[in-house]
Formats: sequence, C-alpha cells, structure tokens
Amino acid sequence: MNYWLFNTDDAEGPGKDADVRMKARSVIAAWGVGYGAEALLSKPDTGDTVFFYLNKIGIIAMATFDDTAPFATNDIFHKRHEGEFSRKVVDLRKPKGNAIKVAEISNATGYHLPAKGIPLKKINSSELIPMKGINYILTRFV
Repeated sequence: MNYWLFNTDDAEGPGKDADVRMKARSVIAAWGVGYGAEALLSKPDTGDTVFFYLNKIGIIAMATFDDTAPFATNDIFHKRHEGEFSRKVVDLRKPKGNAIKVAEISNATGYHLPAKGIPLKKINSSELIPMKGINYILTRFV
C-alpha cells in the first residue's frame, strides 16, 4: 500500500470550498490540461491511502482509493473544459480533534509534509522519516 498527499486546491478562486464538495461526493479532483489531471489521478493503486490537505489548515481527511478510474466532471472546480477529473475514494473520515497541521507533524516526527504546490504526491514510505510522519498521521484517525 502507498500513501498519497492530496492538496484540495482551495487557494484559487475555482477551488473555494472544493474540499467540502469533494468530501460530500467522496472524490478527489484536479483540473488542468497542461499537467494531465486524468493521468495524475490514475497513478494511485486501488487500496492506496490518500490524505486530504487544506491550505493553511492541515490534513482534514483520509480515504482509500477504490477501483474506479478517473472520470471527467464539472462538479468540483467547474472546469470541465480545462480538463477537470475526479476519482472516487471510500472510507472517508476526519481526524480526531482538529485538522493535523504541518507544524504539528514536523514537531512530533521531524518530517516536513511536502504540502505546498502539489496537487497529488506519493509519500516515500520506504524511508524512515516520512514513515514516522505517516504513522503519526494515522494515529489521529484511529
């Protein structure tokens, strides 16, 4: 199993409240023909875990990728003509307490979550420091 960090992209105008729409529909979504949103959302395997990151807030949810392929949509960013795609997730849940802040993870484990400027990034769980960060995050969802 792999772990992925997903930035909900709420910093731009079309992304306002995107995290709310994604959680309501149990999906992650991305747009942009230039970087290939469909190809990007195809990378995680069925059963991989994804952490939802909200800018300036932290990790707000965790879910598991199901076996549904990415599909064209207009529901999240209203950017169908600019290559918007969504991918279904299951077992969507919130952390215990508040969102998990990047500084909290860093202070507890020494791992700095690579959250800025990424739509979807695989976390290298084969290395000790990132795995400490993942394990810390997972304890907040038990």
